[in-house]
Amino acid sequence: MRDKTFTTAEIARMLELNPTTINKYVDERILRAFRTPGGHRRVRESDFMDFLKDYSIPVPLELAHLRRGLRVQIIDDDAEFSRNLREELTAFSPDISIHCNDSGYTGLLDVSIFKPDLLILDYVMPHLDGAEFMECFRNHDQFKSTEVVVVTGYPNPEIEARVMALGARAFFTKPLDIEAFLNFFKGAYEVRIHDSSSHRIQAV
Repeated sequence: MRDKTFTTAEIARMLELNPTTINKYVDERILRAFRTPGGHRRVRESDFMDFLKDYSIPVPLELAHLRRGLRVQIIDDDAEFSRNLREELTAFSPDISIHCNDSGYTGLLDVSIFKPDLLILDYVMPHLDGAEFMECFRNHDQFKSTEVVVVTGYPNPEIEARVMALGARAFFTKPLDIEAFLNFFKGAYEVRIHDSSSHRIQAV
């Protein structure tokens, strides 16, 4: 993937500094940059990230937001299942952020805070089953594009048809075939996972 570039004015804005200061850093080779055929300074994102790391400067919020890894929320009242799946996904790609809930109610409360890219949702849960959760969840415009995978230990064609009609991306049964699940996961999110892994931001 081609390295994004910034003008010195854009970097000055992100760091809340005067553009003259950034130009001075470039002239003194504190910050690596190159010149366009028209003579304008440009800084590659990788060089900018190295500069931030070298001088212990926090990553600007807009960059951290753009480069955040895939967010996965697991909602399942089986704590052992959630823990095992979390370990499998983390081993598969360390850049994935995973949040777990043990009920549909707490899941609904947390989803607006965590803002997942993918929900892995148990169908059979006390008080609020998977279909009821999805009906509530889909009522919020901000989550209409969030993908949902439903899992259940009680496979039933009617249940599968119901959740797929509500917009589920996939339907898996328990005990989960982890190889099949990871193959689905890789196929569905390979570009996103590769992007976050290739542009991992080191803590500064």
